[in-house]
Amino acid sequence: MDVDRIKLVNIPADALRKNEAGYLVTNATVNPRDEDVTVAAGHLESANVSAINEMVSSIALNRQFEAQIKMMKAAEDLATAGNRLIRGS
Repeated sequence: MDVDRIKLVNIPADALRKNEAGYLVTNATVNPRDEDVTVAAGHLESANVSAINEMVSSIALNRQFEAQIKMMKAAEDLATAGNRLIRGS
């Protein structure tokens, strides 16, 4: 019993573009089926993300977050010191 089938198409590289999510898409609403296209068993498809670049980006974001937390703590300490000066204690 077939539930559904995957339509294999051959889209020219110049017809593809990346959308906001990073997926390759085409502007064509219907892509014609190509009988010459096959699925090769035992082959691996490469990922569309680089683990190293994502890890470096994550570390950079973490460092920015830590710097902002330190700035907020420093601002809180300055406000506390200013309040003590105003109160005269």
